Amino acid sequence: PVGLRGKNRARSKKPLLLALFLPRSPTGHTIGITIFAGLSIYALIQGNHRLTPSTLPLPHSPTLPLPHSPTAQQELWTSLGILEFLATLAYLGYHLVPNPTALWPWAGAIAAVLAIGFKRLPWEPWGWSARPGHYTAFFLPIGTLLLSALVTNIPSILLVAAFYAWLAYVTNQIRLSYLSVFCIGWAVFLFLQLQQWEQAIWMALDVGGAVLYVIQVDPRLRSPDQRTIRHNLRLITTGLICYVSVAESLSNPWLGILTLLLSLGLLLAGIGLRTRAYLYVGTGTLLFEVLRYTRRFVGQNPLQIWAVGIVLGLGFIWVAATFEARRNQVNAALSYWRTELESWE
Repeated sequence: PVGLRGKNRARSKKPLLLALFLPRSPTGHTIGITIFAGLSIYALIQGNHRLTPSTLPLPHSPTLPLPHSPTAQQELWTSLGILEFLATLAYLGYHLVPNPTALWPWAGAIAAVLAIGFKRLPWEPWGWSARPGHYTAFFLPIGTLLLSALVTNIPSILLVAAFYAWLAYVTNQIRLSYLSVFCIGWAVFLFLQLQQWEQAIWMALDVGGAVLYVIQVDPRLRSPDQRTIRHNLRLITTGLICYVSVAESLSNPWLGILTLLLSLGLLLAGIGLRTRAYLYVGTGTLLFEVLRYTRRFVGQNPLQIWAVGIVLGLGFIWVAATFEARRNQVNAALSYWRTELESWE
């Protein structure tokens, strides 16, 4: 019966699948490598339009070919050949390296090196479509890094980040650098875990910095008509970072110093980059922290309240007198800065 033959065929395949994971003799390793390499070479030959010409030439446009066209079939063969080649390398690494588990933490870095080769190879002059090789270069490092996420190390993640930064540069596609930012954030997270820095401010800086980078460089957000959206997104992101920093500093005085430095840095960045969101959030956070520490300092000695009150009173009197004497100059300065801030990012 047909059902019985299907069951027998399925049973016969089980030993073959199990045999892939069993120890082999040197002859078995050689046979396995030869099979993998032979399949890779055969698929690559089928995908080469010089060695296996089709009725239609390879397109030079970046658009995808038709699904059933000869070009699409050759690209499929090329993709299969590349996958078989990668499988051959993985087989070699697993069975020939004395301690293959030592390679797992560096799998992402190894994949990044291979991806550079796939990106730089002259595919079209050699007779292959460049699209399968370029797709492999794009997906291989991040895919390998995710598969080895539990055992990867910080240098490997940073090398993958450097690869995507290079890829974004050579292809002039800035959004590819988002993968670099993701990898850098991942590496920072692992570093914080190693240092046992579990305060929320570090995670806020890690994630918030990545978001601010996207706001700064994203082609869609950089258009002039998105100016208000950029400003609001920067306000929300920097505001959340400073809120987390202030909340953490309430229980940790050392983080209070970090909050002061962070707010001062945002203020200076706002002035240097002519960015209103950084200036507003940095100034507001700095004033809040100064007032909070002043109140804490004064509260330790009641006599200091009188001294602070006298100083503040004299300051208000001086400001009022100066404003009355130089009303026109003050109004001109305020008008100038209001107009200047409107032209800022």
